Amino acid sequence: MTDYDFFDLTRLPFDPPEKAAQKVTGAIEKAKKEIGHPTNDMPQWEYDKITGKQSFLDKIIKKGSKDSIISNDDKLTPAYDELAKDKVKKEIEKLRAFVSRLKQSGSHVITDRAIRGHQKERGLSKKNVEDVFRAAGFTVSSTDDLIKKYPRFPTNADKAYAKPLEAFQNFKDQKSNVNEAALKQVKNLYDLAAYMAGEPENAAVYRSKSRSALKSLFDGFAVKYSARTDKFGHLCSSLATYGKLYVFDSEDHRQAYEAYLKYKTPSLTELFSTMKSFSMHHLLEPKFAEGCIKEIAAVFGDYEVSLAIYNKEAGFKDEFYIPAKKEPSHTMPEPELRIPEPIFEEEPRQKREEDARRKREEDEAKREESAVAFEKYFATAERAFLEGHFELARLYLSDAQAADPGKKSKTDELAARISAKERRKREEDETSRKRKEGWRELCVLKGHTDKVCSMSWSPDGRRIASGSGDNTVRIWDAESGRELRTLTGHNRFVYHVVWSPDGRRIASESYMTIKIWDAESGRELRTPKEVDSVAWTPDRRRIASAGSRYKEPIKIWDAESGRKLRTLKGHHSFVYYMTWSPDGRRIASKSRDKTVKIWDAESGRELRTLKEVDSVAWSPDGRRIASGSEDNTIKIWDAENWRELLTLKGHTDKVYSVGWSPDGRRIASGSGDNTVRIWDAENWRELRTLTGHNSYVDYVAWSPDGRRIASGSYYNKNDPFKIWDAENGRELLTLNKGNSSVAWSPDGRRIASRSSDRTIKIWDAESGSELFALTGHTSFVASVSWSPDGRRIASGSLDNTVRIWGVE
Repeated sequence: MTDYDFFDLTRLPFDPPEKAAQKVTGAIEKAKKEIGHPTNDMPQWEYDKITGKQSFLDKIIKKGSKDSIISNDDKLTPAYDELAKDKVKKEIEKLRAFVSRLKQSGSHVITDRAIRGHQKERGLSKKNVEDVFRAAGFTVSSTDDLIKKYPRFPTNADKAYAKPLEAFQNFKDQKSNVNEAALKQVKNLYDLAAYMAGEPENAAVYRSKSRSALKSLFDGFAVKYSARTDKFGHLCSSLATYGKLYVFDSEDHRQAYEAYLKYKTPSLTELFSTMKSFSMHHLLEPKFAEGCIKEIAAVFGDYEVSLAIYNKEAGFKDEFYIPAKKEPSHTMPEPELRIPEPIFEEEPRQKREEDARRKREEDEAKREESAVAFEKYFATAERAFLEGHFELARLYLSDAQAADPGKKSKTDELAARISAKERRKREEDETSRKRKEGWRELCVLKGHTDKVCSMSWSPDGRRIASGSGDNTVRIWDAESGRELRTLTGHNRFVYHVVWSPDGRRIASESYMTIKIWDAESGRELRTPKEVDSVAWTPDRRRIASAGSRYKEPIKIWDAESGRKLRTLKGHHSFVYYMTWSPDGRRIASKSRDKTVKIWDAESGRELRTLKEVDSVAWSPDGRRIASGSEDNTIKIWDAENWRELLTLKGHTDKVYSVGWSPDGRRIASGSGDNTVRIWDAENWRELRTLTGHNSYVDYVAWSPDGRRIASGSYYNKNDPFKIWDAENGRELLTLNKGNSSVAWSPDGRRIASRSSDRTIKIWDAESGSELFALTGHTSFVASVSWSPDGRRIASGSLDNTVRIWGVE
């Protein structure tokens, strides 16, 4: 009926489908609101996409239509069930293709956790998912028994014992008069007991003491050292108290501590560290896994416990390593049967020869079958290659290699040809595109008497506003380059200008001031005073401003009249960053008091305070907030009730920047650990880690189509910006240290960057190749901006000019 998927748009269940017509219609109305409405100022592709989805949903609920899922009496029609059945069928086919590939890799067991993961990911029922796996010969295994075998360690063991003991070993204080060499020998609580008793050489003796005796000893040590007031006494008292209360208070706790000591042996610590450098594919290979489990079992002695530890340290969540079941072996060897030698051997010899002949025939049949399959797949791959379908060719080539691994040289040769031809075609396409899209300088806008700090295109692309160090805003005709108007009134340089959505007003930002101008007459409408940071609503009808004074409140202004609408009080220091929710109903503000506050912009009520936060971003639908924290985590909040939904862990340093993909299904985060991480915003798994930066990442930005990510550091110019493929994590482009201020074209296909060599460079965002270098400026390029249609670029420079570049 259409290319759009009804259940993807409405997020309704389909296996089994929702039966209540009221809920179905409600979900459709909600989907229509989320899709939004097209506007004349958006790109054509986005306009067509929105109108297509809206038309599809209108058609499917139009009563009386043959495709309608709602009858005249407001009940669900059979067409709705057919949609659900078709969706189930498609998802099952996708799952079968995945299972087929998985089976080729040698997998034979699927865990119940993995089953649940497929249910959630694909929307299928448990029965349908299990049926697909069982039909392919998989065994569904429960992970509950495996997880139960994982050893129980003391609560907060690292915090309570490991870190205090590390502090004990490294203690240095001349006033305490302690033997530092003896301290370094204390590796556990048994060593500590021997040390405190004055017998550090007899640690083995204290390990053999009963639990009650050790509890009594630690009780005495706690009392003895608590009487001291120095740092060492306090440290010893704390460790002794931990021992008597949480380790030697019961036999179970002591056994848990013994298991913890085994877990922390140097050999296992090294093994677990090594495992983290291997991919999941290697960790699931039986030879690799069994080798690691054998090393763990050498310490723990129990295979099942070691298996549980291996799966835990491998980081498996849904898919576990489950060893193949072995036939039970006899506990006692079978008695050897002594069969007398036969007098005549003709019959056994004939049987052996017959078995050998049959095996040769079976092997030959298998070889012929493999050869036929290989030739079939290889010929299909070659045909796809000749027709220019490179990805399809690689897919069939993979099937050919699986059919006959012995012909690897032949498949490698074709794979090399595919890559070479694909590279040549890409280069030819780029050359052709360069010929078709030759960029040139269209005009130079002269008039400013100081450097140009910012520019903004009008929504219709016919005018440009520029702000300069000469304290003026100038409006230009983008076609002829003629100066239309000069707006004067600022006392300092103008570093930000922006148009209203209807093109009737311009807002300009200077040091501690905002000015609102009538774009036609040049008349100043209103000036909010004492401003240090500003944020516009998405519809540009309101402004939030914050002053630089201590505890200066946030003010909300009407951008049309300049009238103050509301004052928001609550921060204990000045506010330096604000951002509105997509619907313009709420605002998030960040202050030097190390908090982010969420406000209701209509009532002025404070909704939530987030502490120790370095970055914050609204989801595209405004229903959730992602915050990057100083504790190295990303927290997801429900923007309706402000409940913390979950915490994403993975970064090893502060999270400086977070950004949602345009469709709201992924999150990118930049951190002080020099990485960018991509997270799935539906099942909240870390999808991949992007490494390559040499410094902290305080800027991440998605391309308009959500297929690529730009990242870098605005404050560390020695670390270049990078462009990544958001699907596979491949680094597409590294802008050299002279390139910064990345600007995506409206369609996301190209990137413009300003360069210290006085040029603007245009890059292919798909291949990462440089398409053009626009030369003409005689000084540093301060800013670049694409026109709404993506066919022109405006650049502002320290040479006091604005230049417009366009396609011939």
